[in-house]
Amino acid sequence: MLPSPKSSGKTLLELLVVVVIIGLLASLSFPLYTYFRAKASYVGCINNLTSIHAGLSSYMGDHQMVWPQVPEVVDREGPQGDMLAKFWFETL
Repeated sequence: MLPSPKSSGKTLLELLVVVVIIGLLASLSFPLYTYFRAKASYVGCINNLTSIHAGLSSYMGDHQMVWPQVPEVVDREGPQGDMLAKFWFETL
C-alpha cells in the first residue's frame, strides 16, 4: 500500500468557517459604525461651541467685557442676509 500524500491546501469546510466568521464580525460592526459616527458629530459640535466661546471671551477681554454689538448698517434679513454671518466671522 502506498502512503497517501499530505495535502497542504485548505478544505471547503475551513473556508466556509472563515467566511462565516468574517460575516459575523461585519454584521456586528455596522451598528457600531453608526454609533461612532454620531459620537464624532457630537464631538465636532462641542469643539465648535468651544471655539465660539473662546472667540467671544477674547473679544470681551479686548473690549471692556462688552458683548459685540451688531451695527445698524448690517442688513439682517434683506437680499444681503449673509452680511450678518460675515460680521460675526470677522468679529470673532
